[in-house]
Amino acid sequence: MALAMPGVPATLPELLPGKGVGVGDSWPIVSEAAKSRAGYDALASNSLKAKVEVLDADTAKMKLAGEVRGAENGAEGRITFDGSFTFDR
Repeated sequence: MALAMPGVPATLPELLPGKGVGVGDSWPIVSEAAKSRAGYDALASNSLKAKVEVLDADTAKMKLAGEVRGAENGAEGRITFDGSFTFDR
C-alpha cells in the first residue's frame, strides 16, 4: 500500500522567499503552495508564514506556521501548521 502525502513537489520552491533573507526574517506563503501543502482543491483563507530560524553556509532552517482553510472534494476543513523545514543550500 502506498502512502499518499499532500503536496505537489513542484510547489516546494514556493515555500522559499523570493529575495535574500536573514535570521528572524519572515514571509507569507503564497496561496498555491499553502493549498498544495494542505491537500485542498479550493482555498478559503491562508495565514501560513515561514520564518528563518537558523542560517549557515550549508542549510537554512525555517519555521512554518499558520492556518489554512479550504475544501477537498466538497468537504470543508482547517489545518493548523506548526513545524519546520530545512533547505539544503
